[in-house]
Amino acid sequence: MSAPPTPDVANDRSTLPPGRVLGDRLCTSCGYNLIGQTIQREPHYDLFIIRCPECGAVAATQEYPLVGRWAFRLGMLCAALWIMIMVALWAGTTGAFVGLGIATGEIASQSLQNTLWTAYTAWQEQQTPGSSYNPTSFQAWWSEQDVDAMVAASGGWRGVFDLEAFIMLIPLSLVPLGFGVLWGIALFRQRRTGLLVWGAIVMAVSTAISCLSYLDWIAPTSPWTAARSVAGPPSQFAAMAYMTLSLWTGLLLGRPIARGLVRLFLPPRLRGPLAILWTTDGRTPPGMICPRGWPRDPLGPTPVSGGDAPSK
Repeated sequence: MSAPPTPDVANDRSTLPPGRVLGDRLCTSCGYNLIGQTIQREPHYDLFIIRCPECGAVAATQEYPLVGRWAFRLGMLCAALWIMIMVALWAGTTGAFVGLGIATGEIASQSLQNTLWTAYTAWQEQQTPGSSYNPTSFQAWWSEQDVDAMVAASGGWRGVFDLEAFIMLIPLSLVPLGFGVLWGIALFRQRRTGLLVWGAIVMAVSTAISCLSYLDWIAPTSPWTAARSVAGPPSQFAAMAYMTLSLWTGLLLGRPIARGLVRLFLPPRLRGPLAILWTTDGRTPPGMICPRGWPRDPLGPTPVSGGDAPSK
């Protein structure tokens, strides 16, 4: 008597684990976001379906285009406008940081500028009594000066810098913080590491552009340019480092602030298209009914067992 045939487990559909929806997919009946829901096999037609836990409507896993070519063209136009907005935001961010860096260097040099002007006018009065400022005579006087001795006579670098410039940076830190929040929301596909790298790139470009102002300070012809050639670069780099920290803080706070505003102003039914603000950071969108065993990170592997993921 022959043994009964063993079932082909590899081809037995009933043994296959159910899949899950890993992307944003809205219910066509109530607009609920179906991300994380289990894909089931309909027993009669043997088709894969997704059942909405909110209204119970059944959605097929295969979609057919419901719009014409003009919708595609409109989508391409929106994508082009989005790229233009991102370029304009980058230009505005870079311009703001360059302006703040140069302004900090100029304000921080005011104290040294007054010191140089007093010393130069005293020397000029000894050389030619009654004469006024002359760029050539200033260059001759400046070439004879020992910068290190001048800094030491001013009480060190702490006495060279005008502290008003650094006090000014405290309220102005809201500028890079605000730009960071905007970038944190705009770069919704980037994780935290990508956001920090992008912030470093923006600040590196801004610092490189701001260094072009040093070309006017190479050969000082006045106390103004001489003071900036000494106190400008270190104060400017310090301001850029401070604004980098503010920008990074805004980048990390951008999406939490956006999530809070979505919870505050939008009802649960309209939050579905914005679920990426949660899923990018490995969080469960608010109001989503999580199947048992659904991971905290919807893009990660599906666990075999476990409790419900916390909704946040």
